[in-house]
Amino acid sequence: MSFRRLKVFKDILFFLLFLTLPFQIGRHFWLKESFIFGLKVDYLSPVFYLQDIFIFLLIFLEVKENYSLREIINAVKLFKNNLNKKALLLLTILFFLGLNIIFAEAKTISFYWWFRFIEFFSLGIVIAKNSKKAFKILLLVLPFVVFFEFVVGILQVFSKSSLGGIFWFFGERSFNIHTPGIARGSFLGKVFLRPYATFSHPNSMSGFILVCVALMLGKEKKNSFVKVSLLLGIFLIVLSFSRTAWLALSLICLFYILFRLFAFFKGHNNRLTFSYILILFSSFPLFYLFSKTTLDSSSVEIRLKLSEAALRLIEEKPLLGVGAGNFVVSLSQGEQVWQWLYWLQPVHNIFLLLSSELGLFLGILFILFYFQILFNLVKSCRLEHSGPSMVLAVCLFSVTITGLFDHYWLTLIQNQIMLTTLLSLSYSFSKPPSFDF
Repeated sequence: MSFRRLKVFKDILFFLLFLTLPFQIGRHFWLKESFIFGLKVDYLSPVFYLQDIFIFLLIFLEVKENYSLREIINAVKLFKNNLNKKALLLLTILFFLGLNIIFAEAKTISFYWWFRFIEFFSLGIVIAKNSKKAFKILLLVLPFVVFFEFVVGILQVFSKSSLGGIFWFFGERSFNIHTPGIARGSFLGKVFLRPYATFSHPNSMSGFILVCVALMLGKEKKNSFVKVSLLLGIFLIVLSFSRTAWLALSLICLFYILFRLFAFFKGHNNRLTFSYILILFSSFPLFYLFSKTTLDSSSVEIRLKLSEAALRLIEEKPLLGVGAGNFVVSLSQGEQVWQWLYWLQPVHNIFLLLSSELGLFLGILFILFYFQILFNLVKSCRLEHSGPSMVLAVCLFSVTITGLFDHYWLTLIQNQIMLTTLLSLSYSFSKPPSFDF
């Protein structure tokens, strides 16, 4: 394959990967470890997704384009002969990774999650090395993604059930407003089905759409379709009744308004752009909804119990953790009687989840890596005042806020790939030399 054709094929794969981001088309493999109390648990089932095909092909093409077999062998020899600090850190990580699998209760599940991590890490390298092209394709695709999710979500709300048919192949679950454990909202005395679209839960959907909206707001030139998708995306977030997404969106609105006011008084920009007007008017219904909704006391209680359980697991296994993907397994073996089996799921905090499953060494290492990227982005924003760094910093800020109250950024495929994309782009754009967009 010629160099030019390889580049075109890689662009097509990026396009297909980003276009299928919100889908969960996959084949589940139900192992013995995938059952808790005789019930199937999705978090414990290895899955091969449609997106995996595009990811593996992208990794293969990147290796084929940049590395020969001889170069890889020479790199391994050089690694053995020159054990610097980075090499020793890598060996230490691999050592703890191996121990994390060996001492996990469900070793197959732990191995699967570490395999996922290596897959996403490799994808992140590919995206970072092709950041300009990947970012351009991502911004091109997102308006169509948001529009599709809005159509599916709003039809679910009106029909009070899943749509079925072809939408099942996109990952839509089968449910209706009377399904036990289904997410319902209440407004002005009326109960309605919260939109799931093609996601496992309205919360994960709203977090995903929130990042899409933030990315689209950062586009300098917005055509009519992008503007419509932005409006629909914000409306879908409001309709999702995800309070964490509301909180993150409200803070983004406040930050953007203050940023524009600061620019206005400094004389940098005095135009009322579409983004500014949209943000300004979006803030009012969000604050109104906050004032009219109340927290479910039972939901808060269970989330607190999950956090307490996570802290207990960290105390019991501080160094190695319970094993990647093993939180639910360890939770089911505790003394706590879980009268609501629906809540037998990962702790609703990505930082507690990392620390309890991987142990404090690996958990803190990954958390420091995450915040180092965010810190580098903020430094880049101070130098550029606009551009990709500013947009990506807002996106990671949204992930941080929502990740404090939910686990989907680490456990659900759509959010996992989106987080991988954000981190790899952020790493690339926050490192010199700067990219000309």
